[in-house]
Amino acid sequence: MSIAVSATRPIDPDEPAKPLVDTSKPAKSGFGRKQLLLLGVPVVLAALGAGLWFGGVLPRLIGIVKPGAAAADGHAAGAAVDAKA
Repeated sequence: MSIAVSATRPIDPDEPAKPLVDTSKPAKSGFGRKQLLLLGVPVVLAALGAGLWFGGVLPRLIGIVKPGAAAADGHAAGAAVDAKA
């Protein structure tokens, strides 16, 4: 002898039928705006920083220069260059 448990409610003729599953709020699917920002902003900032670093802009802005960078064009640092016209 086994007793089966039913998931249905007893039928009341005065009460309208209600679904057993709550369908008032649909389930969200995919990424929300907050999750997109939490993942997207660091990626964009890292890409921007890498572009500035490998482009040579960021090292100059923070004061990192190579020891021979000033004399790379053949002139001493601080020396005046004569303009030949």
